[in-house]
Amino acid sequence: ALGLALALLALAGCKSSSGGGGAATPCNVDADPTLVDWVAIPGGSYAMGEPEGGSWDERPLHDVELVGFEMTRTELTVAAYAACVTAGVCSEPASGGVGECNWGHEDRQEHPVNCIDWAQARQACIWLGGRLPSESEWEWAARSAGSSPYPWGDAAPDCTRAVMAPTPDEPSCGQGPGTLPV
Repeated sequence: ALGLALALLALAGCKSSSGGGGAATPCNVDADPTLVDWVAIPGGSYAMGEPEGGSWDERPLHDVELVGFEMTRTELTVAAYAACVTAGVCSEPASGGVGECNWGHEDRQEHPVNCIDWAQARQACIWLGGRLPSESEWEWAARSAGSSPYPWGDAAPDCTRAVMAPTPDEPSCGQGPGTLPV
């Protein structure tokens, strides 16, 4: 889960919010407020984990209470991370590979930044005035604030809602190797 969170780099905002819509601006006045689109995630409670079965790190089932927070609508793009590098705050991520790292590919500026480690992700978040979301915040946001099992509602995942491989033996419904623009 940590690798996925770092590869996608969603940000939690620096100010808590009780919900209510509207995008917040980054808390760091040096960062361009157009680099990310902040959305309010209302607080609430849910049962996190699995009662039995599942992976060892999903147990035990426990109640989680969250106050409202802000998160970016999409993952941080290569272009936004490049602004942090240009500002002298962030270090360059790994680059190269056909479908792997997005850094160094001019045609991937609107793709999510990947191939960064936890420290790089954390530094970018701080520069933008946010922080990495906690595991419980990430799961809450992915569940549409607890109202649905998926961000789009109750319908099962398919290629119209998510970039995924329908089964392990089928190709991804994305557009080739690597990531897609956010």
